[in-house]
Amino acid sequence: MMAKKSTSNKAKKSEKTLAFSGHRPEKLPWGDEEENPRAIALKEEIIREVRKQIAEGTRQFICGMARGCDHYFAEAVLCLQDEGASVKLEAAVPYEGQAEHWSQEQRDRYYAILARCDKVTVLQTNYDSQCMFARNRYMVDCADMLLAVHTDDGKRSGTLHTIKYARQKGRQVIILPPEAQEEKVDPAVLLFAESPTEYLKKLAREKLAKERKVEG
Repeated sequence: MMAKKSTSNKAKKSEKTLAFSGHRPEKLPWGDEEENPRAIALKEEIIREVRKQIAEGTRQFICGMARGCDHYFAEAVLCLQDEGASVKLEAAVPYEGQAEHWSQEQRDRYYAILARCDKVTVLQTNYDSQCMFARNRYMVDCADMLLAVHTDDGKRSGTLHTIKYARQKGRQVIILPPEAQEEKVDPAVLLFAESPTEYLKKLAREKLAKERKVEG
C-alpha cells in the first residue's frame, strides 16, 4: 500500500504548471483588430505551444486575465479542454474590479473566461500601483515555467518585469514574439482564432466522420 501511495505522489509531482504573460492590445502591432493575419498567426503559435506543453506533462495553466494576449492564451487552453485535454486553468485576478472600466464587449469576454476557469484567485480587493506586480509574482511563484508574448523593444512593461522575475526564480522562460509570420497560419487554427465555437463544431464533425468510416 505504501508503494502505491509513493507512486501516486510522484505522478502528481511530475505534473507541471505554466504561467502566461503577454502584452495588452496597446502594445500589439494590430491593437484590437484580432482578425489581422498577424494576430491570427500569434494565436496559432500560442495554441501550438500550449498543446506541446500538455504533451510534455503540463496540466495546470495560470493566466493574469488582462486584455489582449492573456485572453488569447486563456481561450486557447479552454479550447484544448473542449478537445478533451485533461488540464486546468486558473485566473489570477490582481484586484476585484479588474474589468470595471473596460468596454461592454471586453467585460463580456472577461467574465465568459472567468466562468469557465477551474480556479479564480483574487489577489486583493482594491487597485493600487503594485497590484499588477503582485499578480505577476504570484503566477511565477506558483509555476514551473513561464510562456510570454513579448516584444524586445527595450521598453519597460509588465511582461518584461515578469520575465525578469521568472529568470531570477530559476523558472524556464519561453518567449513568443508577437510578430509571427502570416504564412505560418494553419487553416484549422485560423478557424479557432476567428471563431472557437465553429472550430469545435468542425472537430465534432471530423470525429463523427472517422467513427462512421470505422463502422463502415
